[in-house]
Amino acid sequence: MSCFLCAYGRKRVPKTPDKPASMTPPPETLGTCRRCSAHACSRHGARVGQFICAICEGADVTQSTIAPGSIPVTAMSGGPIPKAKAAGEAAPADLRETVRQALTLIEEAGSQRPGRAERLDFALPGAGSPNLVFNLSESIRELAGEPRDFAARGDGPDNLEDGFFDAVGGVVRELFADQDIVVTEASVPVVTGALLIAVQVAHESDDPVAAALIPPWEMSDPLLLDPVMWMVSTAVRQVTMGTPVAA
Repeated sequence: MSCFLCAYGRKRVPKTPDKPASMTPPPETLGTCRRCSAHACSRHGARVGQFICAICEGADVTQSTIAPGSIPVTAMSGGPIPKAKAAGEAAPADLRETVRQALTLIEEAGSQRPGRAERLDFALPGAGSPNLVFNLSESIRELAGEPRDFAARGDGPDNLEDGFFDAVGGVVRELFADQDIVVTEASVPVVTGALLIAVQVAHESDDPVAAALIPPWEMSDPLLLDPVMWMVSTAVRQVTMGTPVAA
């Protein structure tokens, strides 16, 4: 069995000094991610409490930080959080401020919880108003603009279709549907670090800080960005485009 990320030709991953060197070379599978069930090799996965792949690491940290009730106790790890916090604290102050404002937008969106019937209506493309948590697909479409055939766009990847947005939005909607999203100042460096970890997997760049400001639909490998990080990255895009945020 081959590693999921190796199948996409990814060789670069975030530095993970907390895992030992392995005698099992990529792309041979080392374990199965406990979050997404994808197979990962020694380059693209690490066991810190529980085995997790490089795609899910940043998302797991973010979800554990802003909505811990959305993760079953048996599935919680917490191991990658110190690594993400260290990365976030070392990031430029202006990036942390952008992420703080993005998290404020997410917290506000999460407080606008729709009923179950309305959530089902949101599954239809074009239905409902944009909302970063409950109708992320429409938030993405509003920010990304036309054309919606992203496979034909010169500034985006050739493996992303408009319908993918609905799948991403559906995952985020169900993850946070009945959960309170709570953001504190302590959340900011952790989620900033999580974003830096995630974009190093989803975007080919030697500058993760610059990559963290790129909208997810323009990343080189957006399919390797977890839906939770699509939410964070889309919120960051809203901030950089000038959406007013309370201080």
